Amino acid sequence: GRPRARDGRRPPAGSTGRAALSALIADCAAVRPSRLVHGDFTPKNVLVTNDAPVLLDWEVIHAGDPAFDLGMLAAHLLLKSCLIPALGPAARALARSYRGPADPALAVRHAGAIMLARLWGKSRVEYLTAEPDRAAAAAIGTRALHGGYGSLPEFLDDLPGETP
Repeated sequence: GRPRARDGRRPPAGSTGRAALSALIADCAAVRPSRLVHGDFTPKNVLVTNDAPVLLDWEVIHAGDPAFDLGMLAAHLLLKSCLIPALGPAARALARSYRGPADPALAVRHAGAIMLARLWGKSRVEYLTAEPDRAAAAAIGTRALHGGYGSLPEFLDDLPGETP
């Protein structure tokens, strides 16, 4: 049968995406050159100072695909904006202004995988409890994992709340 979340619930049928996840892993492993990847790049790990921001919590740092960090941040912002729609404009501004080394299309696929893992995996988002919100986030994550968005801005345009 389909995998179960810790609380016994199952993800929506067909949403596990093994083939899409396997393809993402292969694409990730093929990225050259490898870059320094934080591994948990979310707002809680960025200390804003009067000078430059400082990244915290380096325990999962590794060499790899920089799209993972961008995908982690995008997934975090999209999931949080299901609860706090006011985050949408900031997430969209990030998507429009990003000029780093990560492949944005690969970052969107990472974001989809991370969203699904946070909805159904071992480290679930505790703040999305309403089934309609979880179902909407799962649909967006599934579409992203399967390459259903043409760009990072298009992915973040599916944020809840006001539209761009």
